[in-house]
Amino acid sequence: MASPGRGMCANHPIRRALYGCRRCGKPICDNCAIASGGRFCGSECAAAFQEFQSAISDTPVRRRTRFSLLGCLRTLIISAILGAVIWFALTQLFNTTNPTQMATELKKMIRLAF
Repeated sequence: MASPGRGMCANHPIRRALYGCRRCGKPICDNCAIASGGRFCGSECAAAFQEFQSAISDTPVRRRTRFSLLGCLRTLIISAILGAVIWFALTQLFNTTNPTQMATELKKMIRLAF
């Protein structure tokens, strides 16, 4: 069989492809999608996809269950540094260290922006 044109079904070259095979990506028409029990170009792709899905479902998922004190400390230190940088930037922008005045000025700037 000759290869189908662009946008035509891989199995029926005179029919327009509406889908792509879920496994190999070949273009397939509405009849092929229904006949193969899903959006597959043939029974080989459908069987290979089902085999792949069952292999994935049988594989156990490894999750980290260990608590990491070092990770928590690293996150805390990075958060503190980021907070200090933001605080310094706001004090330079608004020329004040008063949090209430900073919040008021920041709200004004946001309103002006939108």
